[in-house]
Amino acid sequence: MKPEAAVLIRPATPADLQALVAIEQRCFAIPWSEQSIRADLANPATAWYWVAEMISGGDIGQGIDDIPTGVVGYIACYVAADIAQINNLAVLPTARHHGIGGKLLAALLDQAKSSGVTAVDLEVRPSNQPAIALYSRAGFTVVGKRPRYYEDNGEDANIMLKKLT
Repeated sequence: MKPEAAVLIRPATPADLQALVAIEQRCFAIPWSEQSIRADLANPATAWYWVAEMISGGDIGQGIDDIPTGVVGYIACYVAADIAQINNLAVLPTARHHGIGGKLLAALLDQAKSSGVTAVDLEVRPSNQPAIALYSRAGFTVVGKRPRYYEDNGEDANIMLKKLT
């Protein structure tokens, strides 16, 4: 892994909408729509979004100076009762491998714990080994599979779960 980036992890606001849409379009074959993200941002009680905002700061590590300032990643989840489901975790390709995904995941898990959430789950492509490794390091385990889950290529989804209690 490259050096960790100097980022601010913070709750997303409606002002982040265009950055979130741009990250979606850059990172996913089937991106979420602007309307969907806008609706989620308007409902922070059940849709949690955190963003990673790159902070300018001179020489903070080899390769990091090439990362643009501004929002470079985000994580989103839905919360119902005491369960949270991570919907997306995305970091711009130019900002990957600097610990940003892990920081986003940690922020969401901290919020989940402090909000009384007892478990967090997600779906992930079996072919997405970097994501599986990140979630596994955070204590998630594979608990099931959703056959032909992904519309773009019919790939299955691994269901991963982390119990917080």
